[in-house]
Amino acid sequence: MQERRDEIASAEVANNGKSITEAQVDIDVAWQCIEYYAGIAPTLSGRLGYWLINSTRREPLGVCVGIGAWNYPFQIAAWKSAPAMACGNAMVFKPSPMTPVTAVMLAEIYKEAGVPDGLFNVVQGGAETGGLLCHHPMVAKVSFTGSVPTGKKV
Repeated sequence: MQERRDEIASAEVANNGKSITEAQVDIDVAWQCIEYYAGIAPTLSGRLGYWLINSTRREPLGVCVGIGAWNYPFQIAAWKSAPAMACGNAMVFKPSPMTPVTAVMLAEIYKEAGVPDGLFNVVQGGAETGGLLCHHPMVAKVSFTGSVPTGKKV
C-alpha cells in the first residue's frame, strides 16, 4: 500500500475531488488501520491464561458486508475490511457508486499481500445492489457508512 500511496491518492482526488494532501493522509490512516488489525489477528485465539476459569471462543461470523460512502472511499474500505478479516470473516465491500475506483485498488493490494481469493471482494452498484447484499441469507453482518435515510433502509 505504501508503494502505491501516490497512485491511490491520485485516484481518490479524481474520485471525489479531495486535495492530494488530504488523500495521502487518508491512505496513511488506512494503512495504520490495516497494520493494527493484522497485528492483533494472531492474538484473537480465544485462549486465556491457564489459571483462569473463564474462557472465550473465537467464532467468525462468516460473510460480512461493508457499504461505503463517497467521502472517504479508501479509508472506509480499510476500516470495514481489516477488522472483519482479522476476526476470520470474509468481506464483500460495496463502495459508493460515486467513488468506485479505490476499493478495487485495495482488493489488488490485499491480493498482492497474499490474502486468499474470496476473502475480500468488491461489488459495484447502487441502492439495489446494496439491498440485495443486506438481505442475502448468507450475510451474517452488515457495516454501513452513509446517510440516515439510507441507513434506515439498511
